[in-house]
Amino acid sequence: MVMLRERMQERYANWQADLSEEQMGADGQVMPGWRTFFAECPAPNWAAIPEALVIEDDAQAWPGRRNERLPQAPATATKCGPTSMSSAPALVSPA
Repeated sequence: MVMLRERMQERYANWQADLSEEQMGADGQVMPGWRTFFAECPAPNWAAIPEALVIEDDAQAWPGRRNERLPQAPATATKCGPTSMSSAPALVSPA
């Protein structure tokens, strides 16, 4: 067993590296993107995860990382948008 805090810190300490590079606009200026949006985001507070929470040594942390998808995850698991959501199962059945 390993503390969940440690597993999360190992897996997500550099999560911002998964964000796409900023693109250049037609005018040669950088177009703000996710890196700009999250630039001032505070570091995760790993200490907020109680030490008593543990996870199996071989358990996979979710969600996967950009270049380290979980084996069971669909190809669009790290993407947001209509493409990934169109095939996602509904959480609540329509009445």
